Amino acid sequence: MFVFSLGLTFTACSSDDDDPVNLTLENGTASVEAGSEVTVKITDGNGGYAAKSSAEATATVKIDGSNVVITGVAAGTADITVSDKEGKSQVIKVTVTAAPVEITLEKTEATVEVGTDATIAITQGNGTYAVASSAEAKATAKIEDNKVVITGVAVGEATLTVTDAKGKTATIAVTVVNYAEEIAATYKGQLSVKLGENPAIPQENVEIVLGATGNKAKVSLLNFSFETLMLGDIVVDNIPVKEANGTITLEPTTAPVSLLGGAIEAEVTVQGTVKDGNLILDIDVPAIPMVGDIKVAFDGDKI
Repeated sequence: MFVFSLGLTFTACSSDDDDPVNLTLENGTASVEAGSEVTVKITDGNGGYAAKSSAEATATVKIDGSNVVITGVAAGTADITVSDKEGKSQVIKVTVTAAPVEITLEKTEATVEVGTDATIAITQGNGTYAVASSAEAKATAKIEDNKVVITGVAVGEATLTVTDAKGKTATIAVTVVNYAEEIAATYKGQLSVKLGENPAIPQENVEIVLGATGNKAKVSLLNFSFETLMLGDIVVDNIPVKEANGTITLEPTTAPVSLLGGAIEAEVTVQGTVKDGNLILDIDVPAIPMVGDIKVAFDGDKI
């Protein structure tokens, strides 16, 4: 009886050892980006593992030893069924998210004038943008409404790096200029003065000074006179300038100017261009009492 009991006990233990175990996984869910892989470990099972995807257009799967390797194909969801040789199985619910895109910008170079802003649109990216400047003493930048707003600080160069939520980056090469400073100089040439409908009177070797206040130009025609009329100094400041195709334009600007020793104040308008060191300038002095309108034209070169 004792021997018979041992036999039964041995038989029962051997039967328990041969029973298949349940298949268990490290996780029952997984998330992966399209074009990337994620691995879920099989923590227990009976070997001979296989796996199948319910939507191979969304995610594919392979077995690597005791690992379930899932590859994202396209955004969506799929069920991955993992089984072993004993028919035990488990399902991994997979979510595939779209792969991050590269950042693209409206343009990757910008010329910005000191004290002004330029805007470059972010045309593609993964959201939550940030921007950093390599030289904030030259140019600063910020993000507004998926646009990079660049501010010129001082003449020079800077590189802006735009970064998104997925760590993708793009760069903008920034050149900061000051057109007013570029043209600041003394110019010498011919001045033509026209009083009302009378013929223009030329004056040779006249000097006009262009200065710069920040990014604005300043015109100074000192000791201006013609014939016996001594008008005095014509000085107009805060003239906006712009550049196109190598020509710097002094935009029409009107300012009050005291003339005739302060006896009158005239609303003087100046405008002109500078190209290759040549200044062409028009100065209109309207309604001088007892004189009328005075139109001044200057053509001179930088000295």
